[in-house]
Amino acid sequence: MKHLNIKIDANHVLSIINKIKAKDTSPMTLSFALQILSQLGLTKSNISGHVSNIDNVLEHASEISDNRLFYEKGLYTTSFVAKSIVDFLTAYGEVPKSVENKLVKLFNYLYTRRQTANVRASAYLVAAFKSLTDSSLLLPVVIESSIKSNENLGFSIPPILSIDQTHPILNLRLKHIWTDTFFKPSEFEIKAHGVYAIKRTTGDRILISSSDLGTFKQDDKNNAFQLTLNLDAKTTAGYYELDVTATPGSKKTNGHQKLLGIASVQIPLYMITEAKVAQATVTIMNTAREQHVADISLTPEKTYKASTASGAITLEIGQQISIDLNIVDSNRISLAAHQVFIQLTHQKTQQAITYTCTETITDKKPEKKSYKLLLDPDMSAAEFDYLSGIYKVDLIVGDSSIKAPILWHMFDLDLRFVGEAGDETKRRIAQATDISRQESSSPAGSRRAFTPNAIIGSGPTTAKPEIDHVFRAPEKRAPPFLALTFTILCLLPLLGLIIAWSVIGFNISNFKFSISNIIFHAGLISICYLYFVYWCRLDMFTTLKYLSILGLPTFLAGHRVLRAQVISKQQQTVSSTQSLNVKK
Repeated sequence: MKHLNIKIDANHVLSIINKIKAKDTSPMTLSFALQILSQLGLTKSNISGHVSNIDNVLEHASEISDNRLFYEKGLYTTSFVAKSIVDFLTAYGEVPKSVENKLVKLFNYLYTRRQTANVRASAYLVAAFKSLTDSSLLLPVVIESSIKSNENLGFSIPPILSIDQTHPILNLRLKHIWTDTFFKPSEFEIKAHGVYAIKRTTGDRILISSSDLGTFKQDDKNNAFQLTLNLDAKTTAGYYELDVTATPGSKKTNGHQKLLGIASVQIPLYMITEAKVAQATVTIMNTAREQHVADISLTPEKTYKASTASGAITLEIGQQISIDLNIVDSNRISLAAHQVFIQLTHQKTQQAITYTCTETITDKKPEKKSYKLLLDPDMSAAEFDYLSGIYKVDLIVGDSSIKAPILWHMFDLDLRFVGEAGDETKRRIAQATDISRQESSSPAGSRRAFTPNAIIGSGPTTAKPEIDHVFRAPEKRAPPFLALTFTILCLLPLLGLIIAWSVIGFNISNFKFSISNIIFHAGLISICYLYFVYWCRLDMFTTLKYLSILGLPTFLAGHRVLRAQVISKQQQTVSSTQSLNVKK
């Protein structure tokens, strides 16, 4: 009606909307009302009484992860509600404070669902974002890193950005959500309000910096914003959040637009660091005599060579070895790594066995953490399959907060076991095959004990038994002689028909070329051919469908043919009777 220049009675429409709202307050009904009100061209005072409808609609939405809102009826409903709210707010000319945060969460959900196969939902999803970008009231902005292209999660859900502990520099870019074009830094001003440490278990935020970190530097050449975080030197690796606020700059056109998505945002930060071994000590003890044998101090990143001929540390029967490690970050602060393994690899067979180091706290201070492995070869002989020889001892350290994992060949260890090696180990020794080292943890990795258990490999393994697939035995069939006899009996009527035709004749002279005769014989031949095709490839239901199509005209035509033959015979009988009467 609007495009046809037909005048609309706004008061009458408002009365109808009020009557509908009195009966139905579902999200879709209220959204339709908001959409209609946005198209009437009413003044702000006329539609101000319907602003509360937005809060009523948003109250029905469900929340995900404290940053997304959606409706359980699906993406179509969520998109339609978002479009209606944006259109109404644009017509109203103001965004209430209670609506802004929820509107951002609503579009966060739509942004994560922008790849969908539902045509109707896709159309309204595009329409919602188009209304948002065309709005003269709102300006949607997305934050992303300028160093690495990450997947944007939404307006107020920027991706987790990694920063270096030694050089905590943060680089950001602002992007338009619809056109994917980057805004120039001169168009905006971004201020940092503080860095908060996040406790992953409770989610508590603790301020660890000044509440005012200043303004991001503007780099118009690269369309980037840069900020150097002045953090304490004792700041450890982990999860943090940076509070930022953006405002339009002096060169930004349409400065009256309200920024949506970057008014007050918490940017997730993950600080990474360089890890290194600060101290490593090897202790050898005699368990039988309870004597301390030796202490060996290792130099990090260098392989220790013993005074033996092979350069390996010799461990006699009845002795056990303890390895103590202290891992620190770039600030020489103890680092709690997620994965600390000691791997022993036999030099000849290359079969490996890996143990998990136990985390310990020294001096009852959480910041003084160390890792320890106590290995008793006599207790673990079965895990090594009693394979004596020289083992290469490697340290493997990995964690998401570490720039590069640690792989350090610490020393060689000469082990002696009492017992006979298994058959598989003997075969490997004889063939000297190269067995691939298993360097990734298995589900058994949760086992941690002071007397370690192997979590990766448990000595040599034998081949699993071959799987023989047993298929169902075929059902019993009739003997070939019986099947051939049945086929011949089925063909006997056809053979009898051919013999009868050869003796009696086809009687083609009496065939009348009428329409019913042609249809009847053609239908009969088609039915016979259909039976042949059914025998070869068709199923019963398909055959019955075609038979119903062919059977009806064949039946009607056959009935007409038989009726014509009866009438013809009656006429012949009458004519013969009349001829006899004339002769008499």
